[in-house]
Amino acid sequence: MRVLLVAVLVQLTRAAEIKAIQVTAAGNPEALPLRQAGYVRREHRSQESSLAQLVPQPVSKVVEDATEAVSHLKSESTIGIWKEEEKQASTAMALSLLASLSFVLTVFYMWNTPALKVATRKILVSSISLFSVVLSFMVMKKVWKLIAGSESSSETKTLSDIFSFLRFFILYMLPSILRKRLEKQMDTDRIRAFQIVGVHLIGFAGADAFSDVLKLNVFSASTYGYFLGVCCMAALLGIMSWATMKIRTRSQTPEAAPLVEGSSAAEDATGEPTQAASATATPEGPVNQLLETMEVEIEGFVVGFLVSMWVRFTVTGALPGAKYGRQITGDDVSWLLCFCLAAFFFATLLAAYQARFPAASATTRVQYFLQRARRMLSMTTLMSFAWLAFFLCQWLLWHVTADGPNGSHHTAKLTASNALALLASASVFLPMMALNLVGKADWLLYSSEAFVKVAALVLGFSWETAVYMVVQGASESTEGEATKKLLGIATILLILLLILPGWYMHMLPEIKPSKEDQEQVPEEKAAEPAEVST
Repeated sequence: MRVLLVAVLVQLTRAAEIKAIQVTAAGNPEALPLRQAGYVRREHRSQESSLAQLVPQPVSKVVEDATEAVSHLKSESTIGIWKEEEKQASTAMALSLLASLSFVLTVFYMWNTPALKVATRKILVSSISLFSVVLSFMVMKKVWKLIAGSESSSETKTLSDIFSFLRFFILYMLPSILRKRLEKQMDTDRIRAFQIVGVHLIGFAGADAFSDVLKLNVFSASTYGYFLGVCCMAALLGIMSWATMKIRTRSQTPEAAPLVEGSSAAEDATGEPTQAASATATPEGPVNQLLETMEVEIEGFVVGFLVSMWVRFTVTGALPGAKYGRQITGDDVSWLLCFCLAAFFFATLLAAYQARFPAASATTRVQYFLQRARRMLSMTTLMSFAWLAFFLCQWLLWHVTADGPNGSHHTAKLTASNALALLASASVFLPMMALNLVGKADWLLYSSEAFVKVAALVLGFSWETAVYMVVQGASESTEGEATKKLLGIATILLILLLILPGWYMHMLPEIKPSKEDQEQVPEEKAAEPAEVST
């Protein structure tokens, strides 16, 4: 009985002591003193403390409760992130479906429009060629990573850079070496396929090789050093072009005389260029002219890409191809837009100059090289504008959709890539349809190879980016790095197997306007003044 009374008195005394401590703390839990080591008391401000609530709890119990609360918060935040990524994935799927359907329906409409059929075929032939070439390069890179391993050393990287440059050098020299065999295939679908695919294959190989060279510290230390590197790569391309010209002239017939050095030797007594000079000042035959045109387009493709790399380096302050460490801002997009407009202005100016002052037949080496330099400068500015237009669309969508540097999450990248394909298709096809509605489709049909080149680059690279992101996302569902790469390689090869046969058999052959289409255009033009006069 005495023990029970003592216990009751002890509990009452402890309750009074704790009540006094709560009043002293004034509602601040941090002001509660710890009377015993390993115990902590809780404050209950809403109601009176009962004897069960006054029993001290060990620290392990408090830690367990805190851990449970934190895990509950983490699970809620994780669920929120999953819901956000699910929304982005749904948006990406909707954009992918919309882009595919709109592309197919628009191409079907334009293919069946007589005034747009030829221009549509040219754009599709060139863009599908570029699309297939870039996917083929992705396959080669995946194969190289399977051989060398994902974590490559500096020696492996150096070996890869050397291999890239040798690949470009061999591909660049190969057409001139095979000149005699190409003569037998002139005016065939094979030579047209060789020209279109060859420009994209050799051009992309050069862009890949030279971009690796420009990653060296001597060039990538500053924007000025990078610009100097771009100039050095352009000079190297000029030297390689001179070497291929020498190969072609040596493989000509012995009767062909060398290029004359001055205008006095190229003219006869009447002051007119001699027949030998006019025949040897420029490459002889359609094959040499074809190869020279390919070289000019390749040089413009490569140098234009390097110029776009330098512009992006200047705008962001980080080397393209590396992580920027920040999101693409609105200022970055604005500056890139300014450079894109400047490239468009210079490309238009050079095109107008060439149209007003067409190049005459070269009679000397100096005239030939000056004409070649002018063509290369015009093609470089045109392709620089095409590359900058593509990256402008990409940066704009990165800025809108990405939630990290360069779109750190795959769903954000997938959304941006599908939106890029949709935006590129609209940018190419809507102006063509508008020109057809106002009756200016002849400009696309006869006088705008420049538009075809720009449209093919923007369209081909945009759809390649979208398809590659889908392939990469599909391979992520498997386990193991080697299995992912093999699945990606198999998927890309299957896509190419489905595309290339139809491209070669149905799109590559040139479409000649039918007699009905040729008669319909003059009738429409003759009927227009009569409608206006009435």
